Amino acid sequence: LRVGAGVMYPAVGAARRRAWLSVVLLAALLIPWGSTLYAHYSTPSDPDEDWRPLADDLARLIRPGDLLIYDYTWMVGYLYCYMPQVTEMDRVLGFFNRERLDEELGPILDRYGRVWMLNYLVGLDDPSNLAGNWFRERAGIALDRWYGNAHVALAVTRSDFGPGRRVARFTGGITVVYPVPPPPELSPGDSLMVPLEWEAESAVDGDSLVVYMHLLDVGSGELVAQSDGAPMNGLAPIHTWLPGERVVDYRALTIPIDARPGEYVLRVGIYDWRTGERLPTESGDDGVEIGRVVVVR
Repeated sequence: LRVGAGVMYPAVGAARRRAWLSVVLLAALLIPWGSTLYAHYSTPSDPDEDWRPLADDLARLIRPGDLLIYDYTWMVGYLYCYMPQVTEMDRVLGFFNRERLDEELGPILDRYGRVWMLNYLVGLDDPSNLAGNWFRERAGIALDRWYGNAHVALAVTRSDFGPGRRVARFTGGITVVYPVPPPPELSPGDSLMVPLEWEAESAVDGDSLVVYMHLLDVGSGELVAQSDGAPMNGLAPIHTWLPGERVVDYRALTIPIDARPGEYVLRVGIYDWRTGERLPTESGDDGVEIGRVVVVR
């Protein structure tokens, strides 16, 4: 009830005072909480929860057109605090149906050349990592790294190599079919995926043989990048091959950020991880040169 314009009951003024008091109290609560939150992000007390090294690497390695699959919604918030460009990436929350993985992940494989997978307390080969294990069978893993409690992997789904094929033979009846590429030009941080096809004439004894793919400086012979391990990203160890079985091995690596411009040699072979001894080819070489890569700035 009013008695004139601009005149109100005292109760209305009391309500306003209570509203201002609430604002003051809320600010008193938020300011210390905000400073604590700032301290958490700027100087994390738990090194296993420090996401700054992860964000620094991702900021240098992500490329336009990459996709990010992540475990929890808060992960994007963490990354946004350190690398706002993550908001420009296509992103998918990694809740997938185990019975429909081909249907849900197949379109991603077809559309994206590089897929990042960000997991919390779960590695690439963990049975609960449905996307990780699915991509291990169908793509090359160019990066597989822990940052404290966070794990990052990069699946490269496409190859820039040409359609031609050559065959190399190793002692013991093992052959590899590899693509014959034109020398691709890559920049530091780019990824390279090579589809290899392995076959053994007979069963291979021992469980210590692994495949390597090395990128070497042409001039110095320095090892610049590598992808070592059992074929198919660890899913098809050599000693498990059946005679005559064709094993597809998508092998990938990432050009280091500090790689110098110039020409590099790409070599593939097999070695015993216990002794370091390499399996020779029928021509006596300790590996096969499958192409040259030109790194540009």
